[in-house]
This record gives sequence, C-alpha cells and structure tokens, in this order.
Amino acid sequence: MRKVLVFLSDMHSGHVLGLLNPTTVLQDEDQSTGEIVSYSPKLTATQEYLWVLYQLYLEEIARIAAGAPIQIYFDGDVTQGNAFHEQLVTTQLAGQLLIAAANLRPLVSLPGVQVMRFASGTGVHVFKEGSAPVLVKAQLEAEFPAIDFKVMQHGLVDIDGFLVDYAHHGPSSGIRMWTEGNQLRYYLKSLMLEEIVHGKVPPRFVFRAHFHEYVRETVRVKGKVEYEADIVLLPSWCGMGEHGRKATGSKLRLSNGLIVLVVEDGKLVDYIPLVEQVDLRTKERL
Repeated sequence: MRKVLVFLSDMHSGHVLGLLNPTTVLQDEDQSTGEIVSYSPKLTATQEYLWVLYQLYLEEIARIAAGAPIQIYFDGDVTQGNAFHEQLVTTQLAGQLLIAAANLRPLVSLPGVQVMRFASGTGVHVFKEGSAPVLVKAQLEAEFPAIDFKVMQHGLVDIDGFLVDYAHHGPSSGIRMWTEGNQLRYYLKSLMLEEIVHGKVPPRFVFRAHFHEYVRETVRVKGKVEYEADIVLLPSWCGMGEHGRKATGSKLRLSNGLIVLVVEDGKLVDYIPLVEQVDLRTKERL
C-alpha cells in the first residue's frame, strides 16, 4: 500500500516570527465596557511569507498523496513558550495553544490524514514537560476523532517494514560550511551500529530538528548485510529571532518547509523536500 509521510517541526506558535494562521481567534478584555472581545492578531511580514508558503506546500501534499493515506509527524516546538519574553504575539498559554491548533488544522484537514504524531520538543518552548503538544493534541482530536493522535519524546515507527526514528533533539549540521553534515553522519553511524550490536535492524530514516536548518545525509554500514540510512535535520516554520541570531552566530540563511516521504509496501519510492531558503541579511548598495 502507498502511504505519504509528512515531517515538519518548529512552528514556535506565539512568536511574532512563527507561523500564524490569519483566521486565529484570541480573546481580550475591553476594560472600557468590561466585555470580552475576540480578535485575530495581525501577521508580521515574516508571518505573511510563511503562511503563503505553508498554503502552497499543503496543496502540494494533497497533490502528491492523491487520495493515499497520510501520516503527519510534527517533530517538536509547536509553541514558543514564555521563557523568552521578547517578540511574542501573546505570553498567554491559552493564546499560544490556540495559535498552534489553528496552524495545524489545515494540515490535519487534508483528505486522507489518518495519523498525527507529536515529538515533544524543548521544555522552555512547550511550557515544560511536553505540556503544549499534549494540549494541542487534545484540541485537535476532539475536532478530528477519526485521526489517531499521540505525543511522545522519541518515536520509532514501523510502516510496513520501513523504520523511521524521530525526536526533536540531536546533532547540529556543524558550525563551518566545509564540515556541514559531519556531526549528522557520525551520529547516524553510531545509532546504526548500536542497533546492529543489539540485534536490531537500523531505521531507514532518522529525523531530528531544533536547529531550524535543512540538511540530509546518508550513511552505509557494510558487513554480512549492508544497511543504508538517511538522517534529516528538519527546516522550521519560524523566522530568526534575537535569541536565534545570537545562538547561531548571525547565520546567513534560514530554511523553512517540510519533507514528504512516499512509501509503498515498506519501500521508499520518493523523497520530496518542500523547502525554501531565505537570506537573512539586509542588503544595500550605497
């Protein structure tokens, strides 16, 4: 059977540079009347770009699937959290959860979606102990009871014999262009060897996130049986905030998007990166 797997991560819902569905409805108090009023937050320029890109990619997922079953894997940081107080749409837990659910609703509404899995993410971004994805899951499963939702820290899924390992945290792509991917390959080879030593078959794909950068690397382990595996560092659905610029040493470029795998009878038949890369510098000619 043909199945379509969608992998995405790091929406950071609630950040002014994170994905924001323009139909999101939040609440506030009008203290001049005492009434509770509803409003939709205004999108920033970065959010406008991300929303247009998201809509394009949702259409592409539907085209690729063409009625086949879809499984969605969200690899962490569905919200921004309020540990970092700068650049927030709202500091309110409820507000960030509503934004996250509104962001995911169009994806979950695609025809053929049967499964959605959440990897928890970073504690400071998900209100500690995986709270945000658990609460977003509760909202979505109430609206989509036919879809199988679960939240976990680290998943290993068997899709008709096609194994995928996914978690939020893992290696970075490296800090120099000429070393890009080295850490990913070493990490993947170690993971593969550990599985082999324990008498297990290594996963065919390993997905990690957190660094808001898209990189794919392949490793082969040769022996009596040859194993091949890919590791993918997932792009984000967020711009680069103040904390991100500091943490990355003013990285030049940022990746936004998602990855689609098409699996048929336990075999990979297509790998489709739907990824846009943007240059973060302000350019001038004087």
